[in-house]
Order: sequence, then C-alpha cells, then structure tokens
Amino acid sequence: MNKHLYSDILNLGFKRESMNDSVFFKQYGFECFYLDLKISKKYSLSWDCITHNVTLYKNSNTFKKDLSMEQIKEYINLLK
Repeated sequence: MNKHLYSDILNLGFKRESMNDSVFFKQYGFECFYLDLKISKKYSLSWDCITHNVTLYKNSNTFKKDLSMEQIKEYINLLK
C-alpha cells in the first residue's frame, strides 16, 4: 500500500473538501475530508483521510487505486 503524507499531497496542488458526517466523527474523532485534484475534464485524483491512499478517477469512476508518488506525478503531468 502506498500511504502519502497530507503535506506532500497538498504540495501537489490538491484541495481539501470537508464532509459533514456525524457518524464518521463519532467513530474516528475528527471530521471526514478528502483531498482532491481535478486534472482535466475527465480525470481527477483523490486522497483518502483514513487510508492515506490516492485514487485516480475517470468520469467519477475509479480508474486506478493505490498510486505511488511517482504515478501521481506522472498522471498529473500526463493528463493536464
């Protein structure tokens, strides 16, 4: 599994999106959020606050999971 630090993902241009989920808050003790980066009209990347993994989405469908930092950077440069 490829786990990525919050700060490393933010440095790539990802934006934080908070989710108001009281069940999640009760279970984990903090607000649920994701870090997202829209690369193009079709592609976006999302960092999960629990797993710290990055997933590539195409048209809102999972395209590739558990990306390495090298893959994240490649997709950002390739799909811009």
